[in-house]
Amino acid sequence: LILSSKLVQLKDYLRIIPPANDGVKSYLAAIGFPSGKTNSGMTYCPIHHFNENISSHTESVFKVIDNNFPLTVRGNAIKYIISELSDNIDQHSKYTHASLMAQFFKKKEFIDIGVVDNGVTIPKLFEKKGKNFKEDFEAISMALSGTSTKKESGRGTGLITTSRVVEAGLRGEYYIVSRNGAVGITPQDRKYFKLENYKFNGTMVYVRFKVPKREIDVYKYLN
Repeated sequence: LILSSKLVQLKDYLRIIPPANDGVKSYLAAIGFPSGKTNSGMTYCPIHHFNENISSHTESVFKVIDNNFPLTVRGNAIKYIISELSDNIDQHSKYTHASLMAQFFKKKEFIDIGVVDNGVTIPKLFEKKGKNFKEDFEAISMALSGTSTKKESGRGTGLITTSRVVEAGLRGEYYIVSRNGAVGITPQDRKYFKLENYKFNGTMVYVRFKVPKREIDVYKYLN
């Protein structure tokens, strides 16, 4: 998803050569790599690229979920995660490009969701509000812990609630990369990373969870 997003942003400066392997080429075309596509697949929401109003485009993603994803995630869980992450970008990141994808791996019975934008990073937002931190992963951790209110940071609420739903409700994995920091959350622990020689110009959230046996009520995890 990250590579697709970058290639589209640089399309006027690059010539993209498709892979030689027909199977790989066919798969990439099916998921809309790199340019994105709007028509749906059987168990995946192809890569969607947005330049504005990302939240208004999530309906096409929801149609794929309603038609093809397992019944136990068609309710409020997966749609809540996608809606909140999309709204975060749309309302607060000041992005010029964003990308979204979701996929259901039928044999392994897990679901991936990825959202990436090129907007104002979480650490940058905290700096603008005068919040003190030493490393960028500390700013991400602050946003996840709720130490900064949504009125001050602009991005905290969606990250807090979606991470709770994934971690506690779905027992899944939740990863955030923003500027020079990254945080990985699993039901067992949290890990913090400093990107020593790399700067991510934007924010990425990646979610993976096993298909639940029963539909969960996300509202149990929002207070």
